[in-house]
Amino acid sequence: MSRLKRFDGYVQNRDVQKWVDTQADISKSINNLVSHMIKIFGYRDIMDYDVQEALFRKAFNSSHIEKGNGNPDSDHDLDHASRRELNTLIIGKAESGKTTILRKLIHEGKDDFKIIISNRDECKIELESLESEGYTIAIEGTHLQDPDIPFSEKVRIASNISIEKNKILYIGTNILKDGFDPQLFREFFDQVIMKNEDTKKVEKVRVYLDDLDILLHSAIPINMIADKDKYNCIVYGTLQSVKDLNPDLLTGYKIIKSEKNG
Repeated sequence: MSRLKRFDGYVQNRDVQKWVDTQADISKSINNLVSHMIKIFGYRDIMDYDVQEALFRKAFNSSHIEKGNGNPDSDHDLDHASRRELNTLIIGKAESGKTTILRKLIHEGKDDFKIIISNRDECKIELESLESEGYTIAIEGTHLQDPDIPFSEKVRIASNISIEKNKILYIGTNILKDGFDPQLFREFFDQVIMKNEDTKKVEKVRVYLDDLDILLHSAIPINMIADKDKYNCIVYGTLQSVKDLNPDLLTGYKIIKSEKNG
């Protein structure tokens, strides 16, 4: 019987399972961790918000955050994101180069299906160059880019998309004008990715979310992030801060901090 069986119901993702399986003596390891936690936080619930915030801040001050300079020619900024194919959040202040880094990532990978959702249409400029690379736009015409069509209607139309190699599903929006329905987006991801066997027919499904903090905070299914290999899906997003992000989501992302020079 695997040692992991002792923790049935508590293992949240493969990283936890891998950690458990590498412990020489799981009881001693757990006791050691708990002893250190008691010294730092006392007999607090580890899931209390301020405890979680302190833990993740410590993690992000180490190797979890890589610095990017917003330079589209800088491969160093993107090593862990594109080469290792990790869910990635690009964080930084306004005008720090987050979208520039994301637009670089949009061109990574091949034989994939790309979903690009861009607030204020800042990623639309990449469509022409992607078409020159052999991609085609899913759902012909400009219906999903029409500013007069409600965002909710665009998402409903996009939910019927078929996943194919070298195709792009692009949705342009303006959250302040169009509004936002978190439940509708959860259903979109559930139908298009999590319950869709066609995701296995492409090299990868890559999702790019630009300047959509509210979507990243409230509409991304935790399982889709925690078990990216199962769903054959990678998520890339830009936002100003991860401070209020669900801790269970946060553990599934690599963080790039954009700090534009000059």
